[in-house]
Amino acid sequence: EKGGGGAGRGKAAAEEIGHLGEDRGIRKIAFDSSGRPRYWLKDEHERFLEALTIYEKKDLDGIAKFVGTRTATQIRSHMQKYIMRLEKNATKKK
Repeated sequence: EKGGGGAGRGKAAAEEIGHLGEDRGIRKIAFDSSGRPRYWLKDEHERFLEALTIYEKKDLDGIAKFVGTRTATQIRSHMQKYIMRLEKNATKKK
């Protein structure tokens, strides 16, 4: 399959990332230079959350292996954004 990774998944892949854009319909997926989707797919994020219950937050390589489709650097970035979002939501509720 040309384009590697998730290229060619089209509508199915776009529907998987619906949780990122809630109710905005299907959007085009941007791919990084390795052919992987730029944005996290729902199943990747679910594996990330499960990995956080198994591994220490500092074990980026372990979490990356568990997720299976992201590098340790991508895990670190996703974790930073995820924690910031949790903190932001916690302060909104107060």
